[in-house]
Amino acid sequence: MLLLRIGSIFVLVYVSFIFLYVRGICNFCHLMLKYICHLCIYFLCFCIIIYFCYFHVYYQGSYLTKADKWVQIKAKQDGDKFAARLYFSGEAVKIVAAYC
Repeated sequence: MLLLRIGSIFVLVYVSFIFLYVRGICNFCHLMLKYICHLCIYFLCFCIIIYFCYFHVYYQGSYLTKADKWVQIKAKQDGDKFAARLYFSGEAVKIVAAYC
């Protein structure tokens, strides 16, 4: 939600700069506004990349946590030493993926 607000502010600023350019401003001002707009776009792209990286890591972590819990429960229910060995070797994700 915060990124949408930031993006809308950048779009508003960019449109206002275009309006100023159409109204006729000096070349120096045009170049400065162009660089500022490019910096805003780069910053917005950076925010989007950070946003997706954060959620990828977050969901990856929650998936691994669910897998670890599933293997612990499975090992306790069945008394299966193989499942316990897989849990400690970090292969829990493959087990959950096979049963999903």
